[in-house]
Amino acid sequence: MSSGVAARCDAKKLVRSPSGLRMVPEHRAFGSPFGLEEPQWVPDKECPRCMQCDAKFDFITRKHHCRRCGKCFCDRCCSQKVPLRRMCFVDPVRQCADCALVSHREAEFYDKQLKVLVSGELSCLESMGLVAVR
Repeated sequence: MSSGVAARCDAKKLVRSPSGLRMVPEHRAFGSPFGLEEPQWVPDKECPRCMQCDAKFDFITRKHHCRRCGKCFCDRCCSQKVPLRRMCFVDPVRQCADCALVSHREAEFYDKQLKVLVSGELSCLESMGLVAVR
């Protein structure tokens, strides 16, 4: 692979979204096959109550959107800030309890298993002569 192609594959840009800062590939074709698109947020007018505990939103009980599923929750039900690598967020983001659990499990998988899978895949490709041996 030429250095020009490699540089394009690694090129990323910082994007500000309603959910937070994201570091995304310059070109969608170079994105991760494991990536997730940001969800459509449930419109504020369609969620007068927390979608978990049914608390009514008011001046004191504020509405928050889970960055992973887009649903509306009160602070108690959506207080965890968890890394969300599959959406390329720079910082940990607010997630509901169900989504936070999934994100924690995914992070554990990526940290432990994906490195093994990727290194094994590269070894296989190297043995087939499809990539240069380092």
